[in-house]
Amino acid sequence: MPTWFSLVGFLLAVTPLVMTPGASFTLVSAKGVSGDRRGAFQIILGTGLGILTHAVLAGLGLAVLVMQSAQAYAVVRLVGTAYLVGLVVWLLAKALLRREPDPTPGRQGRRPRHARNPWPPRTSPTSST
Repeated sequence: MPTWFSLVGFLLAVTPLVMTPGASFTLVSAKGVSGDRRGAFQIILGTGLGILTHAVLAGLGLAVLVMQSAQAYAVVRLVGTAYLVGLVVWLLAKALLRREPDPTPGRQGRRPRHARNPWPPRTSPTSST
C-alpha cells in the first residue's frame, strides 16, 4: 500500500502532465468558440474522469502489475482493441442511419471572392512555398 508521502509525490509529478494542453484542449476550445457549452462541458468531464481513473489505477500499482505480466498486458490490449472497434462500428452505424434532407435546388448564397478568401494561395502567410 502506498504511503501518503509517495502519493503526494506522485500527484506532484502527475500535475504538470495533466495541465499540459493537448487534443482535449483543442476540442474544448472549438466547442466553446462555437457556442456549444454543453459539448465543451462533456469533453471536460470525460477528460477529467479519464485522467482521474488512470491516475488512481496507476497510483494503486495496477500499471506496474500490467507491465510485469505479459498476460495482463495482452488482456488490456485486447479489451482496448475491442472497445475501439466497437466505437468505430457504432459511429459508422450512427452516421449511415442518419438521413440528411436533400439540399434545396437553386442558387446558394455566394459571397464575393474577396469576402471568401482574402489571401490568394501564393501570398498566404501560411503557404509552404
